[in-house]
Amino acid sequence: MADGHDGNNRNMVILKTSLRSILRNHQHLMIYQDVVTRINKLVTAAYLFICYIFVNAYDDDGEFNADQYVTPGFFTEVLKLLQPPDRTGRATSDHTRRFRAHH
Repeated sequence: MADGHDGNNRNMVILKTSLRSILRNHQHLMIYQDVVTRINKLVTAAYLFICYIFVNAYDDDGEFNADQYVTPGFFTEVLKLLQPPDRTGRATSDHTRRFRAHH
């Protein structure tokens, strides 16, 4: 087992084991299937939303530079948008603020 930080000063624990040992317990298998299904839906929704954003940006501005927005921070903000809103509703990334100001 290894301890570390996930880049946001939160502790993260990594446990190395085989998939076979994880899937032995039927109750855990159901939990993992649920988690994988939820993550797949979230990633699919994020992908479609990003496609929508970029297609509209290109339609509005033929010289739109997608490279400026294709950053980990931008994708983090998109995933945050797909979660229930916080009380502030503020953008937490400079990239998101620039994108919102542009559109």
